[in-house]
Amino acid sequence: MSDFLAFMQNDLKLSACAAPDLPVRDGVQERLRVELKSNILTIADAREDGDTGSTIYAQRTLALEGGTDAFMILPALPAGIEDNKFFPAIGTVVLSRNDGIRALRAAGTDTNNGGVCQGWIFDARELV
Repeated sequence: MSDFLAFMQNDLKLSACAAPDLPVRDGVQERLRVELKSNILTIADAREDGDTGSTIYAQRTLALEGGTDAFMILPALPAGIEDNKFFPAIGTVVLSRNDGIRALRAAGTDTNNGGVCQGWIFDARELV
């Protein structure tokens, strides 16, 4: 998949750390800023004021046929990158392109809420 910048509508669901792929609560709608540069994918909350919130970094691990890529969410910033909005987490992102529209699915966990483990699921679709 080539480099891009897109905004996506996301259905964010919380999950348990032991099973981050299984939602435990109904989703909350949010807007994401998703950017791919080389093999690094960034996912950030796109705020209404034009600013971005915390940023998840992921590295491409597989380029699959049919325009689908898999990424590993990074618990530390990639070498040479500084970002004071970095959101450390672990998990997997799958990015695909169907009928010209990008879709993103992710499941991950983090301990950014006072050290308590939290799981989450992203189910996002490109805004066109």
